[in-house]
Amino acid sequence: MDAKQVQSILALMHSEISPALGCTEPAAVALACGKAREILGSIPIKGEIFISGNIFKNAMGVGIPGTGLTGLPIAAALGLTGGNSSDSLEILKNVDKNHLDLANQLIEKKIFCIRVKENVDKLYIEAQIESNTDKVTTIISHRHTHFTLIKRNNEILLDNPPIEQVENEQQAVEKFPLSIDTILKFIENVDVNDLSIFDKSIELNLSIAREGLKNDYGLRIGKNIANNRSRVNGEFEFAHDYALALTTAACDARMGGSVLPVMANTGSGNQGLTVSLPIIAYAEKFGLSHSILLKSLALGHLVSIHMKKKLGSLGALCGILVAATGASCGITYIRGGKREAIIRAIKYMAANITGMLCDGAKPGCTLKVHSGISAAIQASELALDNSIEALADGIVDEDIERTIENIANIGSVGLSSADKMIIEMMQNKC
Repeated sequence: MDAKQVQSILALMHSEISPALGCTEPAAVALACGKAREILGSIPIKGEIFISGNIFKNAMGVGIPGTGLTGLPIAAALGLTGGNSSDSLEILKNVDKNHLDLANQLIEKKIFCIRVKENVDKLYIEAQIESNTDKVTTIISHRHTHFTLIKRNNEILLDNPPIEQVENEQQAVEKFPLSIDTILKFIENVDVNDLSIFDKSIELNLSIAREGLKNDYGLRIGKNIANNRSRVNGEFEFAHDYALALTTAACDARMGGSVLPVMANTGSGNQGLTVSLPIIAYAEKFGLSHSILLKSLALGHLVSIHMKKKLGSLGALCGILVAATGASCGITYIRGGKREAIIRAIKYMAANITGMLCDGAKPGCTLKVHSGISAAIQASELALDNSIEALADGIVDEDIERTIENIANIGSVGLSSADKMIIEMMQNKC
């Protein structure tokens, strides 16, 4: 792999791995509203927020950091009263009590309404807000931070090209497709000094994991594991238990409204936690060098990014599948696994939890994180056992890229009707 290819993958990593505060779907709603407020120049007197069914699904039941409240209305209202859009998905990090009081007033006075919009991208947010003299519209589509339209009255301030065109241009620059083999070649060739982004990931994600272990959030799954698993001098005896406790505690805290940011993967904080914390736990328990940890994290994140690119954002398949698969690859690498073992780990994950459905972001997501990490550890153990024959049945193909395509087709095409049914069930609860 030449230097240009290495730099292309590094650029991809930096575009897909970034800090986020709280669940990314409500944060994206706050971002669209916050940008609209900045353009309007004042808190609106009237507004309408239009969202896709999948944004509704993933923002309906999740805690909003620092508020003690859940759901879309408070996320939108906070964006309309405070925050800085330049902070991207951390837009709510500086929101204070004054902003919260103003946000609650907007909700009580019914200044704005939120509606589900049909026949739009799965990731779609449109904020239309008004003052006495002006009207501003902002639209985010396809990615959590990608503004496709910003308009004040009849003046177009921003009209971005379709995201597919942007991605095609990026691919043209890269001049080669991402695959499991190119990822493995990258891991062999990359200088660990270029992987410093993962130092921040370790810092952020361990911090929220410790917060979840210390305090009561969500279902308290992480604390439950910590209180009931074998410990020696206060430390977890087994890497398996340590990985589960760290990751579920972090998810508990994030879904429960912690004000701490996390390092997200492909726009998802839970996926960022799930792909990184098990690898961090195993590296610590096995006493491995920092350079091996950084390369393991790079491997895990890139496998997850590769699979998510095929699957697409927001759908019926839970994203923990791709994140936990990345974690399994990273753990396998930590334990000395080479190409064949890493490919076997992916196949075991595909055979095991491909059917895990997404029914929205909520405290119960931690249950799925627990299942995903348990499966990831099992897949790694099986993958490292050379006496076990690799799978090639059901949706699992001999070719690893075809296996990933099969997963993507199930999620994006096969389960599309299931996704609509889940959204309808959730809307009927409102």
